[in-house]
Amino acid sequence: MESESSTNSPSSEAVAVPSQQQQQQRQQQQADPSQSMPRSLEEERSLRECEDYVQRHNVQQILKDCIVQLCVARPDNPITFLREYFQKLETVGRMLIFQNLVFVQPKSTYL
Repeated sequence: MESESSTNSPSSEAVAVPSQQQQQQRQQQQADPSQSMPRSLEEERSLRECEDYVQRHNVQQILKDCIVQLCVARPDNPITFLREYFQKLETVGRMLIFQNLVFVQPKSTYL
């Protein structure tokens, strides 16, 4: 268990709050998006592939749903909650795939 002093230490506050320099850099990047763009064609290609992957597998929505459930439940051990959440998600996904394979109805031969 962490003590009060360790959770309120200056080092943990520095991590949680962006420095003025970081805030200025972020504002500059927002004002000039080219500063945050990849510098090489390889980086650009890699970024596109990553974005395609995330979109194709619906990763953003899955993570958003997970975070919402985490915030609603507010468990004492969020890591355990996340592990169990994803295990249940995987189990439900397998069940849906199985149901689709088993219960697919052939098209009717009657018109």
